[in-house]
Amino acid sequence: MAAAPSSAELLQLVLEACAELLPAEILKTALQSPKDGLHVSAGMAHGDYVTRLPHSLFCRLRAAGHGAQDGPGVEYTVVSPLGLERAHRFDTSAQLAEAIARAMPERARRIVADARPTATGRLRLTTVHHLQWHLQHGRLFCAACGQFFLGGTGLRNHHLVKHGREYEEAMGEVQAAKFPLILAPGP
Repeated sequence: MAAAPSSAELLQLVLEACAELLPAEILKTALQSPKDGLHVSAGMAHGDYVTRLPHSLFCRLRAAGHGAQDGPGVEYTVVSPLGLERAHRFDTSAQLAEAIARAMPERARRIVADARPTATGRLRLTTVHHLQWHLQHGRLFCAACGQFFLGGTGLRNHHLVKHGREYEEAMGEVQAAKFPLILAPGP
């Protein structure tokens, strides 16, 4: 089983993703509050870590005058070290959290099995270690929503009821969950 990553290591990956997306003056305000750090998730049904940092950064963007002209979102331009300008627009903090999850560095794939936003703009992380622990205890991961369920029957019923899948599709999801692709540790 993979070694459990430290919360500092995971938080560094999140901050690197933020650096790709956010203006420097906003990035400097990251982690001003201890509540913005990485925290162990309550309960076993979801990922093992959660952070409210995307929501806090979204609020700071609005407070700094980056509010969208036509709604409650934010819009701004970031200039890369090479001078490339990238315009960003996020209507909700959940959209910013999703962008942060997508911008995580490639090496994150070795320790983060799943990164997904919540509706409230938090970012929930499931480590490879946490995923392997659940698999060893007969729990299967729902790739659609990020929850864990006991055995194939639990996951199948979840897909039928919660995600409205047909029986054959639900069984395909069960088979995929039983044999997930996990990157092996590199040299």
